Amino acid sequence: MIVRETFFRPEPIASRDWALSADLYNRALLLRSKSKDGCLFVPIRSMQFQAIIDREEILFVDGQGGYRVIDGQGGRMVDMSWTAFHPQTRNDLTDPVPCRVEFYREEAVKLLNRVVSEFDTALDLASQRKAPSCPPGGAAIVRLKRD
Repeated sequence: MIVRETFFRPEPIASRDWALSADLYNRALLLRSKSKDGCLFVPIRSMQFQAIIDREEILFVDGQGGYRVIDGQGGRMVDMSWTAFHPQTRNDLTDPVPCRVEFYREEAVKLLNRVVSEFDTALDLASQRKAPSCPPGGAAIVRLKRD
C-alpha cells in the first residue's frame, strides 16, 4: 500500500529575510540528492519534529501538533518553512545562502534557533542511513487560504 503524507500550510503569521549557513544548506541538498524521490523526510527526534526537504524549500512539522482534517483530507500543519533560497547570489560556496523563513504558528517564531541546531544533528544522523527518502507516496503540501 502506498501512503502519501499530507501537510497543510496556513498563511504565515510572520516572515523575514534570513540566511542559512552554507554548511547546513549544502548538506541538506547533498542528502536530498541521494533520495530516489527528490524529496527527503528528516526526523528531528529531540524536538518531535519532522523536516521535509524538497527541491524548493525545507518545511518543519511538529509531530505533536495534532492531526487535522480539512475538506475531507487529513494531515499535519506546517509550523515553519525555509524558502526562496538564492544560492546563486553567493560569491563563494562557503557563504550563507539568502532565503526567507516563514512562521505559521506563534510558537515557531521562538523555535528558530533550536530548529537550526537540532536540524544540523538530524542531518548527520540521516546521512548515516543507506537510502534516505520520502514515504513511497511522497508528500503533498496543501496551501490554506484565509477566508
